[in-house]
Amino acid sequence: MMTRILRVLGPGLLTGAADDDPSGIATYAQSGARLGYALGAMTSIDPIKMLVWSAVFNGIVAVPLMVGMMVVVTNRKIMGKFAASRVLAIFGWLATLFMGAVVAAFFLTTVTV
Repeated sequence: MMTRILRVLGPGLLTGAADDDPSGIATYAQSGARLGYALGAMTSIDPIKMLVWSAVFNGIVAVPLMVGMMVVVTNRKIMGKFAASRVLAIFGWLATLFMGAVVAAFFLTTVTV
């Protein structure tokens, strides 16, 4: 069971970890600190609020991107033998549905009429 999971996730984990070298982390930290300082000096926006709203924006944008990815990865004409299996497709669509529900709940609870 674990071997199958690692076989499926292995390439993605390796690819994701390939860019997390110490020099990259230091560069990203320095760039973020400089940009954060510059934005803080130019605006009166709280940096924590900026971080929260950027996460909200990412969550909203993620739903149509997830739908597009699921349409592509489940299409055997496009992906051929690399198309997602039925189990992966079910979990992918469930995650997409969950994200859509979260975004809908966000709008329903924050937008006042």
